[in-house]
Amino acid sequence: MASLPVPHTLPRASPAIVGAARGRAAVRVRTATAALGGRCGGGGGMEQRHGEAPHSPVKEKPVMSNIGKSTNILWHNCLIGQSDRQKLLGQKGCVVWITGLSGSGFYERFRILFIEQSFQVFIDLPLKICEARDPKGLYKLARTGKIKGFTGIDDPYEPPINGAAAVMQSLPYDYSSSAECLPEPLEPQYGGGILRNANFSAGLQGWSAFGHGAVEEGASASGNSYGVARNRTRPYQSVSQKVYLQNDTHYTLSGQSTELLRLPVSNGSADIRAVVKTDGDFVHAGVVEARSGCWSILKGGLTAPASGAAELYFESNTTADIWVDSASLQPFSREEWAAHHSAAIKSARKKAVRLRARGSAGEPVPGAHVRIEHVRSGFPLGSAMGAEILRSPAYQRWFASRFTVATFENEMKWSSTERVRGREDYSVPDAMLRFARSHGIAVRGHNVFWDQPGQQPAWVRSLPYRQLLQATARRIRSVMSRYAGQVVAWDVVNENLHFRFFEDRFGRDASAELYRKAHQMDGQALVSMNEFNTLEWPGDPKAGPSKYLGKLFQIKEFPGNTNDARMAIGLQGHFSVPSIPYIRAALDTLSRANAPIWLTEIDVAPGPNQAYHLEQILREVYAHPAVHGIILWTARHRQGCYVMCLTDNNFQNLPTGDVVDRLIAEWKTHSHTGVADADGYYEAELFHGDYKVTVSHPAANSTVVQSLSVDRETDPDTEFTIHV
Repeated sequence: MASLPVPHTLPRASPAIVGAARGRAAVRVRTATAALGGRCGGGGGMEQRHGEAPHSPVKEKPVMSNIGKSTNILWHNCLIGQSDRQKLLGQKGCVVWITGLSGSGFYERFRILFIEQSFQVFIDLPLKICEARDPKGLYKLARTGKIKGFTGIDDPYEPPINGAAAVMQSLPYDYSSSAECLPEPLEPQYGGGILRNANFSAGLQGWSAFGHGAVEEGASASGNSYGVARNRTRPYQSVSQKVYLQNDTHYTLSGQSTELLRLPVSNGSADIRAVVKTDGDFVHAGVVEARSGCWSILKGGLTAPASGAAELYFESNTTADIWVDSASLQPFSREEWAAHHSAAIKSARKKAVRLRARGSAGEPVPGAHVRIEHVRSGFPLGSAMGAEILRSPAYQRWFASRFTVATFENEMKWSSTERVRGREDYSVPDAMLRFARSHGIAVRGHNVFWDQPGQQPAWVRSLPYRQLLQATARRIRSVMSRYAGQVVAWDVVNENLHFRFFEDRFGRDASAELYRKAHQMDGQALVSMNEFNTLEWPGDPKAGPSKYLGKLFQIKEFPGNTNDARMAIGLQGHFSVPSIPYIRAALDTLSRANAPIWLTEIDVAPGPNQAYHLEQILREVYAHPAVHGIILWTARHRQGCYVMCLTDNNFQNLPTGDVVDRLIAEWKTHSHTGVADADGYYEAELFHGDYKVTVSHPAANSTVVQSLSVDRETDPDTEFTIHV
C-alpha cells in the first residue's frame, strides 16, 4: 500500500499546526493532529506561518517558503538543507509541514538524524486512490520508469517507525472474477496494485525471468502486449516480478482482470499455479486451469508471513509456454479487511425494514410503541450430528439451542444403510431425521454416492459392470425416494474431483448421469457437489476453483440436466492454517456459476491457534455474498470428534465452542424498541431472520403482535403495515 507520510515538527512552545494538504485528507490530518494537542491550519506544499504562540490564533497571511524544490517528490531527495530547517524551527510560533511520498523506514531513520522533537501524521491511502489523485503525474512517470525509487512502485514501502497518528481510507474490495475464457485480457484490477508495469505496456520493464528461464515480450494482433516464458525446461521457469511484502498484510492476487494466463498450445489446457517466493519459503497463492487460445483468470491471495523482499512467479508443466498479462497484487491491512466484512454483511445479511402503524380506518398512528424481537436466524448455520445424539438429552438440548441445519455424519451413507448386500436399514437416519424435524432443524442429505473407491460398501467394490449398474440404480431410488422432500440438499456424488470410482466403471459422464437421476427423484432439493481443498489449499490442481467450475458445468450441460436443476456448490473446508485472502478469492471465482455456495464440513486441525483460525474462517465465509449456508464438521461422540470438537463430554464449551456462540450472538438482531414517527413509521436494520413485532398505543389501549420474516428477497422498499 503506497502511503503519504507527512512528517512535521512541533517546537515545544508552538502548538499551532499547519496542514500540508487540502480537501478531505486535510480535514482528517487536522483532526488527528488536534488530538495530539495542536491547532491546525490548512495549506499546501511547503508552508510556514508566524504567530505569537502559544496564545496567538495564527491569523497572519501565510508566508510561503521557496527553499529548495518541490517537497512532493521524495523526502530523502528534498533539497532543504539542515541549517535552513533549523532556522525555520527556531522561529517562535512557526510550525513546518514537510510532505513526502516515502514511507520507507530507511528514509525515516535518515530524517530522525537531522530533526529532533518531531512526530509524524501518517496519511495511509491505497495506491489506487493515490494514482487517481496524481495531479502532477508523478505516479504515471514512476509507472513508466521515468522516476526511480518511487515508494509503492519500485521502492519498498514500510510504515513509519514512530508514527504518532494515522489517517486511513479503506480501499473497497473488488469481488468480481470470471469463469469464462476471454479473447482479450481485461485491465488490471486495482491498477496492478504494487506490481509495476502490470499490463506490460512498457514491455518487460519491472519483469524478469524466474528459474534461469527465458522471457520475452509478446504482442497480439490487436496490439496488446504481454510477457511470455518460452522453451521451458523446468516447471518453475516463468515471468516473475520482485515485490516487497508487509508482515500481517493480506494480498489479493489478480481478480477479474489481473493474473491472466494463456497457453498457445493445441492440446487443451494446463494447470498454472501462482507462487510467491519469500525468504525461506514458497507460498502458493492460487491455481487455474488455463486453456489454449484464450485468457484464463487466476484469482488468489496470501497473507505475508513476514516483511521483506519476495518474488511472484508461476509454475506449470514444461509442455507449454506461459503467457502472462494484466497482473495485480493488492495489499489490504487487517483493518481494511474487517471493513470489507462489515460492508458485505450490511449488504448481504441485513435489510432495512420499514414498519407503519395504522389505525382501524387506515390512518397513521404516530407515537405507537414498537418492539421487534428475534425469533430465528435466517442464515443457515449448523453442524454435523451423529447417532450419539439419539441417546443424549444433553446433546439434543445443546444442538437444538444453537443450530438451524444439520448433516448426518455417516448415518445416511450407502456404507451405513446397506452394509450387507440386499439388507437395507434406515432406522438410525429415520430417528435422527425425526429429531431434527421436531426442532425445526433442516437436514442436508449426505451422501448418495462417494467417488472414493475405499469408501464404497465392501461388497460394492468387486461387483462386475452390470451388477454394479443395477446396485447403483437401486441405491439412488432407495435413499432418495425415502427422504425426498425432507432434506434441503443432496450431496449426490461426494468428492468427484479427487476420485473417480464411478467414472472409471461407467465412463466420463457417470456423475452427470447420477445428478440427472437425482434431480428427477427430488426436484425441490439442491443437488450439490461436495469437495475438499478447493478452499483449503491454493496449490491443489485437482480441486481449484476453475476445475470445480469445469466439473459443475459438465454436469449442468449434460443432456437431460435442464436449467431448472437446482445445482449447488459444496465446499468441505477441512483446514490446518487457512489462507484467508485465498478463501475470499476462490469464493469470488466460484460465485460466477450463480449457484448457492455452502460450506459443508468446516473444521480446523488441533493446535494452539485452532479457535483463532476457526473464527477467521467463519467471519470470512459468512461475509461473502455468495455463501448461503455453513455446516461445522463437529459431530460429538463419546470418544471425541473427527478433528474438532466444540464442547467436552459434558457439553461445556471449548474455545472453539465459545467462538461459535459469540458469532451466533453477533450475527443476529437483538431486541429493537422505539416509537413511530409523526407519520406512523418505524425503521430498523435487521439481520435476515424471523421476528415477532409488537405494536401498541397507550391512547388506543390496544396491542397487536405480528410475525415478520426478512430474507435475501425482501424488497427494501416494502412497507410492512400493522393495524393497531
